[in-house]
Amino acid sequence: MKILILGGSGMLGSECKEVLGRRHEIITPDRESLNIVSWDQVIDRLQQISPEIVLNCAGFTDVDASEEEDFAVRKINVEGPRNLAQGAARFGSKLGWLYSRGGSNFIKAILSAALKLRNSALKVVDDQFGSPTWTYRVAHQIEALLNRGGRGTYHATSEGFCSKFEWAAFVVEKLGLKVPVEPCKTEDFPTPARRPVNSILENRLLKKQGINVMRDWKEDLNEFLDLYGEDLIKEASRD
Repeated sequence: MKILILGGSGMLGSECKEVLGRRHEIITPDRESLNIVSWDQVIDRLQQISPEIVLNCAGFTDVDASEEEDFAVRKINVEGPRNLAQGAARFGSKLGWLYSRGGSNFIKAILSAALKLRNSALKVVDDQFGSPTWTYRVAHQIEALLNRGGRGTYHATSEGFCSKFEWAAFVVEKLGLKVPVEPCKTEDFPTPARRPVNSILENRLLKKQGINVMRDWKEDLNEFLDLYGEDLIKEASRD
């Protein structure tokens, strides 16, 4: 199967290339060769490539910067996906609280902050809730959807949920960092963009179709940190 992946250098895109590339032909054009905000370029490239599946892993994800760059956000996160949806078969996933070995994410931010602390506690908000989700697992979920011929919009997140405080505390304890983690409130750390209080999603459609491969967030996070924890600490110590 020929699969076109947009945003192939990002966290999710990289995992999709790795997992899906074992069995399928993967094409990952860069932004210059396929700019999703250009309708003419999208149509032209889709005709040239003729993919059977289009996965859009591209997006403007810096929520604080988005407050200052509303025009760019609309182009990338609204007009781009609309162009792809109109030019190809629809295939979508709703995702949140992603982490991976590459890219910027919450785990790396927590480690960087923890390693810079000396005699003070790491404060993390305990009133924002979601499901920490490993991009590796999402890539396998996408493969399961492709094999089943899924169509529509699917939620695909880890099972269970936690607060960001619980997430950070799990990481710090698992990696043996001698840094106390204390809960605080969102209002204690105001940001340009308001964060949602509840980002919890239910994989209802995946379960209904019997193709849910997502695991409990603690199981995946534990495995992820076993594999990459030491490397992540070394990387954070160089920041």
